[in-house]
Amino acid sequence: MYYFKYYILLFLVTIIWGSSFFFIKQSLNTINSYEFLFLRFFIATIVIAPFLLFNMRKIKLYDVVAGGLIGIFLFLVLLITNISLEYLSSAKVAIYTGMSVIVIAIIDTLILKKLSKLILFSVCCSFIGLLLILELSSFSLQIGDSLGLILCTVIAIHFILTEKVTQNANSFLIGVVQIYFAMILSFCSLLLFSTGLKNLHIISLFNNKEILFSIIYTGALGTALAFIIQTICINKVSSIKAAVIFNFEPVVGLFFPILMAYYLNIENKLFTSVQFFGFFLIIISMFTIIFDKKRV
Repeated sequence: MYYFKYYILLFLVTIIWGSSFFFIKQSLNTINSYEFLFLRFFIATIVIAPFLLFNMRKIKLYDVVAGGLIGIFLFLVLLITNISLEYLSSAKVAIYTGMSVIVIAIIDTLILKKLSKLILFSVCCSFIGLLLILELSSFSLQIGDSLGLILCTVIAIHFILTEKVTQNANSFLIGVVQIYFAMILSFCSLLLFSTGLKNLHIISLFNNKEILFSIIYTGALGTALAFIIQTICINKVSSIKAAVIFNFEPVVGLFFPILMAYYLNIENKLFTSVQFFGFFLIIISMFTIIFDKKRV
């Protein structure tokens, strides 16, 4: 059970990410996707700045190249997530992020390696659970669902690349570099596809407690902490196992808005018995991979 601590850390990350969709969705009613993304990365880079400065001399060219590569996909993951939230509910976007597990399984099986039977069983349980939660009766290839499918594919690529580039390397430093690289890309996208910094009235944003909380929560916890933990843990437990653990994210993503709706006294749709069974299958899939001793 040497890797058990990494499963616990990944599980904590799923809770942070699963709950963050709700806050992002609420913030996008006031600022656009590019503005929120830049502010999120800006906070993240401030949080990890001391760690970067302390380890500056240890950074090698490989760390910069590897961090830059996965930083590109980290930027794409969070940008597509934000844009998807403009068309879909926070719960549904969380579900699409979980769909990345089947993409990773396909790549691992057909291209990279053959997965163990226990892992394949876990992936199948996870995928069926996600389908039940998604409720295919409401699925249609509109722009929102199309973005969701693109999102799960980009997430899968980010997971696999992270696993590959961190092998026999300093995964912590690579994780730090990727966040700074993604922040630069988010600033460029803000200038190219939005109105730049002129509409970002920092003082008014700081007076808006909801947006301020969302930016700090997603920046400090959901980006700085979570993605560095993800980078380190994927190096230890493999991308497919991490993806299965992250399938608890849609469970949090569906339950959390219901809890917040109750707290804020706003209307929200309750989950069905079919979705509840989907949750059960995802939990089974999470516990199954813990007993697989192979790092595949």
